[in-house]
Amino acid sequence: MRRVLVTILVVVSLQTVAANAASPQYLDQSWSDTDRQWFYTTPQGSKLIRYDWALALERASDETLFFADGLARLGYLPNAKDEKTNPDGLPVGFVRDRGLTVDHLGMTCAACHTNDLAFKGTTYRIDGGPADADLFSFLAELSESLTATSASQASPKFQRFAKRLGKNNLVSRTALYVELRKFSRDFADFVAATTSTTSWGRARADAFGAIFNRVTAIDLPPAPPSLAKNIPANNRMPNAPVSYPFLWDTSWHNKVQWDGSAPNQLAILRLARNVGEVLGVFADIKIRKPGFLHWYYESTAKRINLLEIEDRLAQLRSPHWPAAFPAIDTTKAAAGQAIYRAQCESCHKQATPGVLQDVVMTPLTDAGTDPAMATAASTRQAKTGILEGVPELILLGSKFGPTASAGKITFNAVLGAILSPIPDDWFLGAPSKAATKTALEVTSTRKGEGSENDLRNDLLSKLHQTLSKTHASSDADTNDPVKADLLQAQQSMAAAAPSTGLAYKARPLDGIWATAPYLHNGSVPNLRALLMKPALRPKTFFVGSRDFDPVNVGFDTAAGPDRFLFDTSIAGNSNAGHDWGTSLTNEDLEALLEYLRSL
Repeated sequence: MRRVLVTILVVVSLQTVAANAASPQYLDQSWSDTDRQWFYTTPQGSKLIRYDWALALERASDETLFFADGLARLGYLPNAKDEKTNPDGLPVGFVRDRGLTVDHLGMTCAACHTNDLAFKGTTYRIDGGPADADLFSFLAELSESLTATSASQASPKFQRFAKRLGKNNLVSRTALYVELRKFSRDFADFVAATTSTTSWGRARADAFGAIFNRVTAIDLPPAPPSLAKNIPANNRMPNAPVSYPFLWDTSWHNKVQWDGSAPNQLAILRLARNVGEVLGVFADIKIRKPGFLHWYYESTAKRINLLEIEDRLAQLRSPHWPAAFPAIDTTKAAAGQAIYRAQCESCHKQATPGVLQDVVMTPLTDAGTDPAMATAASTRQAKTGILEGVPELILLGSKFGPTASAGKITFNAVLGAILSPIPDDWFLGAPSKAATKTALEVTSTRKGEGSENDLRNDLLSKLHQTLSKTHASSDADTNDPVKADLLQAQQSMAAAAPSTGLAYKARPLDGIWATAPYLHNGSVPNLRALLMKPALRPKTFFVGSRDFDPVNVGFDTAAGPDRFLFDTSIAGNSNAGHDWGTSLTNEDLEALLEYLRSL
């Protein structure tokens, strides 16, 4: 009965939004419909807000249910209702994450890495592309709605909220109000600490800043004898937003993230990257000082799902220029390819999907682009709290002092979550053999070791049998695959920082036509502008349209509803640098653009 009361209005609204949205045309990216929907709707352990609360919550300013438009106002994409995978018609990348007693609304990778573009009345889906969504405004609006709903127990807004949840007597409404009030205040504190004074806007987020804040300032307890639950002094304003990277081929790069700070050659490192991501989007983790009998951290991160997500993304390929777009001039594109090889290919190597590939790291001194993200990610320090004296890799490595790199503290947290012997679905039954077949392979098949690779059919038994043996020994044992992999992880982490200083990743450009705006911080609206001298690039432009501009290779940048004014004069938004290819003749410029369209 309560289920009906909670969803009777919002489900109808969400289903109407999903049904009325024109179905996109899916480009061939080597994914099946099953792969796609699995990516959109599989929980990864994100615990944003109680699920029934999310469906019952109104927007702050009126009686409209928060999810009535499927978050289209914020740039999130509709996803068709499906009784098995999406029964409430949630937007792409939003899921019901089930628990023992309480279900939560969670976010998945797809919320930030799926996009649509429109051309002449047809919408095209770009799986793995940078989302055009406004995460900053989503968090702010959700906090405002919670604050407005919990302002007074006697308010009509709270009374409507309680009624939708089936709280029909004073006792149950009072208990609900007390719980909502506490959650609202905690969420408001989180939002205040996780957002900056200037909005990130559409298609961007300071993911590193948010993750570092979450782990070091909220999840990490201080050292005894403090009775505090967290370390607010570790919080920093996340004011270095970057575009959401496109995901095709990423699984095969030796380094990921815009600054190349995440080594990616080993399964444990790829899993760590994904666990870190879900910690940044509201996964819970209990960090406690590791000891002999408790050398891990309990977390809601769903490692098996994250491994499967990574495996499916490894199959994703870049989209090709649609046949309905203006046809590629093959002669002009061939001339552009020669220019690309001369001007671009030394940094942006040809993509080799399915094969581990070393990407080029371009020193910031050469790139000349905005330094905020690379600087913040590499220089940020934090108090280590209860982790002081703990090995950086929990089982191995030098020990933390009173302060450490925020990146190393975060890696310690995600590694502790990975090592936990507690099953991901502890309360929902043991994982199936099929679900665990890709479990934490520490000698990856991507290294070409064939039959020597042990994929382990049982993550929870074989992995943790090995780990308990590893913890009891102090010396490296090359016959112990987990310990060997931890040692390799430590070496990879140490080698991740470029010896020449700060740098940005110059990744392969397959599918680059579908990923505007450009540069790591999204400060250049289209490829034509990127090939202009920096002084001639637009100083301001609007982000938020999905109308594709095939001439300039980007999106329409005019003002319009729900669009965000990008101002390159704001700190962190510089559109300077990357001046390769900016001195071409008009003829060569057009040829290079034609080749980039064809990638």
